[in-house]
Amino acid sequence: MNDDAFYIYLVKTRTGKLNLRLRIQIFGIYPIDISEYIVETDLVQERIIPNSGEIDRGASNRLYKSIYDVLFTRKIYDIIDKFVKSENSKLRYMGKRVNDWKTIKEKERHGIKDILALYTELGGKFDY
Repeated sequence: MNDDAFYIYLVKTRTGKLNLRLRIQIFGIYPIDISEYIVETDLVQERIIPNSGEIDRGASNRLYKSIYDVLFTRKIYDIIDKFVKSENSKLRYMGKRVNDWKTIKEKERHGIKDILALYTELGGKFDY
């Protein structure tokens, strides 16, 4: 998939425990080096600063990619919680050769709400 995206998804550990992951991906015609993401929710900004090794960079189908994919932490949960409760949401990619805003569509926000609801329905807990 060569589309910019912001979503969460469910994973199961080898022991059967359910977890949530956050994935942010961006593709471009130039190499992309993201230093931080800013999630803006109803004019409140939250920063996500990736640690070393958390971003997969490379090329795919003649496009460069930058993919941030991590397990939920308390901070990620708090950001996503504000995100799903907000009326307007934007995501800003910041780094070398990139400084772009992506408006998060209502259907994307509803998809994230649905995954959160499914997670709790299946017994997942937000006890980070």
